[in-house]
Amino acid sequence: EKGHDKFHTPGRIYRIIHEEEAPGKMPSMIGKEPKELLKYLGHPNGWWRNTAQKLIVFKNDQSIVPDLVDVIRNDDNPLKRLHALWTLEGLDAADRETVKMAFSDKDYRVRAASIRISDRYPDLTNSLKDIAADTSIEVLQQLILTARRHNEETKDWVKTIADRYPDNE
Repeated sequence: EKGHDKFHTPGRIYRIIHEEEAPGKMPSMIGKEPKELLKYLGHPNGWWRNTAQKLIVFKNDQSIVPDLVDVIRNDDNPLKRLHALWTLEGLDAADRETVKMAFSDKDYRVRAASIRISDRYPDLTNSLKDIAADTSIEVLQQLILTARRHNEETKDWVKTIADRYPDNE
């Protein structure tokens, strides 16, 4: 209808939006300090969240670490908590206590991410035991993947989880 099928040259990128939607404001994040980028970690648009996270990690400014930990502890936006956690990981600043605290986050995505990040801390294995009772399949899948890397004790957790969900491959 609009003739977009007529363009066959490489490199043409179209921004496709619904006709009832208005395009959002174009972001300008280059040159912003990590503290200014922090607010974008909870933006409704995934591109903004991912770009803010990437820029914070690229800047490698460790002064943002306490702010990221505060977001994980206190922010109401689960996507912002999730991106803050992965940003900490990207900055190589995800400490044991923050990761362990995130095991009990309200949002299953944050819990699953914290389990994945805990792979770097084998001494947190015993803290993972209580997560085997979680009701989120995504969390349990990550727990099984993480538990496979550890000891004989974790095999019992995997068996318990598998027994609870016999029809889930």
